[in-house]
Amino acid sequence: MRIAGLLVAWLALPGLVFGAEAKPSESPKPAVRTVQVKDGIILFKVRLTPGVPDPGQVVEAMVEMFEVPPVPDPIYGEQIPVKDSTITAEVTDADGEGYTQRYLLHPQMDAGTYGFHYTPVRKDILRVVFKGKHKGRKFSTSFRTPVAVWPFKDASALKSDGPAGGSRMPALPSGMGGPAMPASPAGTRVPVASAAKAMKPLPDAMQRMGDKWVLLQVAMFAGRAADMNRVKTGATTLQQVSMVASGIQTDMTDFSTEMKELAKAFEQLGVAAGTGKRAEVASQFGKIADTGCTRCHFVHRWKVLGTLAEYPKMLH
Repeated sequence: MRIAGLLVAWLALPGLVFGAEAKPSESPKPAVRTVQVKDGIILFKVRLTPGVPDPGQVVEAMVEMFEVPPVPDPIYGEQIPVKDSTITAEVTDADGEGYTQRYLLHPQMDAGTYGFHYTPVRKDILRVVFKGKHKGRKFSTSFRTPVAVWPFKDASALKSDGPAGGSRMPALPSGMGGPAMPASPAGTRVPVASAAKAMKPLPDAMQRMGDKWVLLQVAMFAGRAADMNRVKTGATTLQQVSMVASGIQTDMTDFSTEMKELAKAFEQLGVAAGTGKRAEVASQFGKIADTGCTRCHFVHRWKVLGTLAEYPKMLH
């Protein structure tokens, strides 16, 4: 009996082993993720490409904004596209507890559709908050999205899916020509050297600045602490790019002055990094992102504001 029992156990062992091997593997990261979030009568449908980016990879966010009426509309039904709205997206790292970058969403061809791009710099969980005003009422709603983390489930969203049908090619976030510059089929950025051949001096300088800014973000936030040597190098490079941009002839008021101020700010950042003053580096980086990059974009790139002096008071 004892021998028979051992024989049965021995015969069953391969099945147990092979059964363990047959366990389905973890699903691959989706090329596209779709998310739905809502605040009152406002509904957002978000499409992120790539769905789960790696650090340094540009993410294209296509956002559909709808009003959900109490009674279905005779033309649009239960979801009415909201056109010509001013929407900002706040992307915050450390699951909403870290550094925040703000983006203005750009209207697309389809009614009620907007877009923006962002570039995560490290493995993380980001929180994205949409803010704006519709029919005199402020709205604010958010969702969480992973960077190099999968599988992932966002319990705060109405709907959060993995792979979705169809795909748009990611677009470059930098350059003065607008938000819809095509990227390569692999979803990576067009190399600056090749892109510059067909570009005018100002867009070329702005694209170079965008590329170097991403590298500076990586130096600041990719590790447990900022890499002071890489921050210093990045700040010095951005100082040089800013000075080149300040000398470009353009009809944009205050642009040259803005670029010279930005060059000075990058110089101060480099000095702080060179002396290892981490608190000063973090403070200076935040000032550049706000009063340098964001202010310049609101005035010169997106033309939401008329002059630099209007930032930020005219946004409230």
